[in-house]
Amino acid sequence: MFISTLLTPDASRAQTSPLGQPSLGQFPTIIASNLADEQFTLPKDFQGDLNIVLIAFRMEQQYDVDTWLPKVKEIVRENSTIRYYELPTIGGLWTLMRGQIDNWMKAGIPDMNARKATITLYTNTQNFREPLLLPSEDRIYVLLVDKSGKVWWKSDGRYADEKLASLKAAIQSAETTKIK
Repeated sequence: MFISTLLTPDASRAQTSPLGQPSLGQFPTIIASNLADEQFTLPKDFQGDLNIVLIAFRMEQQYDVDTWLPKVKEIVRENSTIRYYELPTIGGLWTLMRGQIDNWMKAGIPDMNARKATITLYTNTQNFREPLLLPSEDRIYVLLVDKSGKVWWKSDGRYADEKLASLKAAIQSAETTKIK
């Protein structure tokens, strides 16, 4: 089934967290399918208590996503409450070719675990970016998101050691905050 529907396009207002920190955004509710043909309503169907979400808007951005994957998979192996997802996000006229695009991606991703972790979003990309406070489609974004859609951490671009250290600190902070 090839569905992707953005259900909350107007949730773009920045908010302030209880600690007075600016909001990092809110993951919008969207219905989509992964490359194993399983349907999800995100963010509630994210399987981790915390989820590392890698968002790309262009095919060539997969190279930047791939720089993150080894470290992200390591984090997931070390913590059973964290999952990761790749979210290729495609808008415009490309949505008319979604069946063909998904088949191309499946052909390039023979590993079933990777297919299950890849949820292609066919949607209005601007409406998707707005509540997440993502300014551009010119780069990838890496987010730490819980099932309520709260964004706990955000970065963009290729992997760097300092970004990983920041992500790990955010995971620790989110886990401590959620326990209270």
